[in-house]
Amino acid sequence: MNRPEHTISYEIRVLGTLDARWSSWFAGLHVASDPSGETTLTGPLRDQAALHGVLARVRDLGLPLLAVRRLDHEPDCTDDSDAVQTQPKSIRSARRHKERGSIMPAREPEQVDYLLAEAFNAQDLDACVALYDPEASVVRLDVFGGTVARGGQGIREVMAGYVGLAPRMDVAIHHVTRAGDFALVRSQWRITGTGRDGKPIELHHHAMEVMRRQPNGEWRFYIDHPWGADTSWAIPAERIPPSAPS
Repeated sequence: MNRPEHTISYEIRVLGTLDARWSSWFAGLHVASDPSGETTLTGPLRDQAALHGVLARVRDLGLPLLAVRRLDHEPDCTDDSDAVQTQPKSIRSARRHKERGSIMPAREPEQVDYLLAEAFNAQDLDACVALYDPEASVVRLDVFGGTVARGGQGIREVMAGYVGLAPRMDVAIHHVTRAGDFALVRSQWRITGTGRDGKPIELHHHAMEVMRRQPNGEWRFYIDHPWGADTSWAIPAERIPPSAPS
């Protein structure tokens, strides 16, 4: 049977064992578990709202989310020179990202942000998480509570929320200040995607990030505050409290 037009196939991996009887609970996706204790949900979903519904049910069951991967590939435009020329660079790089199945390590601090954008645009959750130091912390957006997530599982949950938007991310780096194995990066980013209600969503913030150089020379996020440089933090100069006397 042919799939309905415009559906997109996904592979969702969770930690925990489920059998085929859960298929109807997960919008008819194929459910298969393996001896390692992981379960894979695969199949077509009609839109982003349906994807968010499945992810919400994963969360409701308390199953740790391991990966969300889009299986469908975009139409090949290699025979259409006009399409290639007009296609945004970030989308072309996302396709290359999908084809090679992994990302190159960041050799400069600012490259971490660009690689994160590639991973978002490719909807590659594993690649997003791999860009964070094992001891990293990331601040959730204010609309998501503004709390701090730490460690691999916490960061994976935060990144899954972004990847679930089927995002297009663009990023600009304003300045980088390095000191030894650490670097302070000031960036500005914009994400467009689809919310849980199926409506378009846009996120735009100014970030403050600390990157840490790993023993192998690559850079990763160590502290990620995605809205830490927003103008909402600013106060009028006359309201700055006087410094304490020396």
